[in-house]
Amino acid sequence: MSARAIRVLVADDSPLCAEALRTVIDADPRMRVVGIAHDGLRAIELAAALRPTVITMDVHMPRLDGLAAIARIRAVQSARILVVTGDDARGLAFEAMRRGAADVVRRPHPRQGWSAGEHDDLRRRIVALAQVPMTTSPSAPPPRVRPAPTSASGRVEIVGIAASTGGPIAIATVLASLPRTFAAPIVIVQHLAAGFAEGLARWLDGACELRVRLAREGEVLRAGDVRVAPDDVHVAIERGARVRFDRDAAIEGHRPSATRLFSSLAPLGARAAGVVLSGMGRDGASGLAALRRAGGVAIAQDEATSIVFGMPRAARDAGAEVLPLDRIAARLESLVAAREVAS
Repeated sequence: MSARAIRVLVADDSPLCAEALRTVIDADPRMRVVGIAHDGLRAIELAAALRPTVITMDVHMPRLDGLAAIARIRAVQSARILVVTGDDARGLAFEAMRRGAADVVRRPHPRQGWSAGEHDDLRRRIVALAQVPMTTSPSAPPPRVRPAPTSASGRVEIVGIAASTGGPIAIATVLASLPRTFAAPIVIVQHLAAGFAEGLARWLDGACELRVRLAREGEVLRAGDVRVAPDDVHVAIERGARVRFDRDAAIEGHRPSATRLFSSLAPLGARAAGVVLSGMGRDGASGLAALRRAGGVAIAQDEATSIVFGMPRAARDAGAEVLPLDRIAARLESLVAAREVAS
């Protein structure tokens, strides 16, 4: 093993799945599996002994489940945790992120395994996580509090939010701090592995008072609607707050793309706002710059409250206003028109 190879700990109660993960990871010279744990307590022990850079973590395990193991590991270590979960536990993936996991991918079928594309996606996510500076993280849930009142300018009629690594908990924090009467629709682009967008929408719906659903092509958004971009399509907003999908090429490696969403809001000028939260890379920066040039509002999460400051840094460099996470909801309320919301 190269001294510079990424050290990976695999935690999975299925020997077949664990070996499938080991085979895929060890086939890449950039990384190497340094240990395998078949239960949560063993995962904690090996994490302390081996100090891996990345841990792949199943959610359902004996002795101690993955959720509890994640919280205990992240309380004392800066290891990046990639949740690897089956279809039966996709909803728990976002609870795992609340406890400190950084990303999620689909678990390989015990006999069918993964496709070549999924092999590549797993390795890409491990490499990306290994490059992310992370500290230990608290496990406090997103606050369910109304932000303090601010002076309202009443211009903005629609909000776009974009995020990647660390994004689900940041999005939940913002949405949970907005009232049911928030007088604008919100459209979300969150970079996720295929198959997890619907689970994210359900999880966010339970974390806030707004109506969170997957976006549907052609629907007209109303105040209080929150829509999550589905897998593998760009989401744009047309005149009249109508949702449009397109399957054009990925932008900077992403489909859905935050830049595509923000660019579609630019014709609205001062009536639109774009928000970039925690995430790797630069997605959204050029779209946010276009929105800002058109007179729209651009906001980026600050470095101190971001799990990963890549996307927010690029947004800041594009001219976005920088705010700590707990002040973004209040800022959005101050920008949105105070108008009646249909019950």
